[in-house]
Amino acid sequence: MAGQHPVFIIDSDDEMDNARAPVRRRQNADNFDPRAALGPDEVRDMIPHVQSRNAGTPIFNQHQMTLQELLCLTQILKSLEHRTEQPVTMLNFRSVLEYSFNGWNTTHDVGHPPALAERKFNESRVQAGFLSQDHPLPAGKTRNGQQVRAARRAGQPVFFGVGLQYEDGTVDWAWRDKNNAGVSPRYVTLANGKTATSIRADAMVRFDTSEYDRIQVYNSRLVAYHLRCITKKWAEAGTAVKADIEMEDQPRGFAAVQLSIPIALEQGERLLEAAKIARNRMPTVLSPIF
Repeated sequence: MAGQHPVFIIDSDDEMDNARAPVRRRQNADNFDPRAALGPDEVRDMIPHVQSRNAGTPIFNQHQMTLQELLCLTQILKSLEHRTEQPVTMLNFRSVLEYSFNGWNTTHDVGHPPALAERKFNESRVQAGFLSQDHPLPAGKTRNGQQVRAARRAGQPVFFGVGLQYEDGTVDWAWRDKNNAGVSPRYVTLANGKTATSIRADAMVRFDTSEYDRIQVYNSRLVAYHLRCITKKWAEAGTAVKADIEMEDQPRGFAAVQLSIPIALEQGERLLEAAKIARNRMPTVLSPIF
């Protein structure tokens, strides 16, 4: 690959200001395999970069960074790969760089580290059916003369969702009205085409999709925050100082995605195995009478 695409420098005979440092490019920089692994050769060949930059020169995008700086930044992605056990590629790296410099450059403030958004049931629930009758009130509230709320009257939609129990590695299921209050399934009629199995599959797909999005947004923002902290310092120091990432700028707190589908599969396997063992321990089918 390297022998087929010679490296050349785009430079100008005119005196250039610091913000327009000569960029080292490869002819195939924009024609790369998005599945390519994140490695030094790939970074060198696929991302245009400068040879040097004076101290105090603003960095407006990743193409105004040196190869050494870019390689340093790959450490952040490598730490994310280790934390999440998900491989990172050149496409991930380039996307992170573009995201970090989108509307930002080193003359701006770096802002604050992001917070991980909480899971919200109403963002991962699916509509399963409707109430077949007015949902009964608890006994105490009935005596107090409280009326059934509109969301709990016959014909109102009922939602279904999945949650994770981290202590014992299981999933649990919840029926809710449109206001997110609990509903007893005995008063629910499933919508046409829905089954007890299909609504569980729908709920897991919705939950896991939402969870992927939640974690991806957080990790992307965390990477961008640290990348901005690092590049701002590099811009001030210039390339005469060796590119390095200080301990305070090392990203910490990457979130790992926790999905319902693999947990449900493991739970199902455990239940199936337990049921087989229990069945083998029962020598005969016991009579319901003497």
